[in-house]
Amino acid sequence: MSKNKSLNNNKQLFIEPDNPLKLVEEWLKEATDGKVQRHPNAMSLSTLNIKNKVSSRIVLIKNLSSKFDYITFYTNYLSKKAEDLNSNNSAAGLFHWDKLGKQIRIEGCVMRSPEEESDNYFAKRPWRSQLNAWASMQSQPISSQDYLEKERIKKAKTFGIPEKELLSKNTDYDISLPRPSYWGGYRLWIDMIEFWQEGKDRYHQRLKFKRKIEPKGEIFTCSQWVSEYLQP
Repeated sequence: MSKNKSLNNNKQLFIEPDNPLKLVEEWLKEATDGKVQRHPNAMSLSTLNIKNKVSSRIVLIKNLSSKFDYITFYTNYLSKKAEDLNSNNSAAGLFHWDKLGKQIRIEGCVMRSPEEESDNYFAKRPWRSQLNAWASMQSQPISSQDYLEKERIKKAKTFGIPEKELLSKNTDYDISLPRPSYWGGYRLWIDMIEFWQEGKDRYHQRLKFKRKIEPKGEIFTCSQWVSEYLQP
């Protein structure tokens, strides 16, 4: 496939045929540099539960590099999405940047990140975010919002954080908390990527990449990418 092949008179897709993740990086950088939205790294993640019921939510991608064959997001391992992934590790994601007229669909399989990787990321979070991870059992029902505040105060006392620091906006106070065992990262190993670029008169450009991935311990082995253009 020609690297500079164009589908029509609209702006063409510039691609790296051997590794489409380079184009994902390029589009994400364009969205980030242009500040097209508050969270340009936001991705809609769809999962399937044991009853074959689909659910979606937004996650923030924290690691996206053409050096790897996966993308990483972090969450509570007791959450609804984690429950789904425990029963079916297939997942799909969608990036959409309306102002750029671009979107990316991905599909693949999910595995937990190594504990060391999760530890390192958690250590970089602000201490209030670390504390909230301890205080909140994500997706579990509560009687009121007051419950969460009481849990925050309770956990703060456990870690020796003065209540006045918890309630103040002081940025000088700092502390690092350990990562809860029920919180960490997931790696979504990608076996399909589809790029979509808006075109004039709805003459859009679509380019799809596929490959095979096979589990091998804590990682997947990946075949070469195969690409094809799709009709709008």
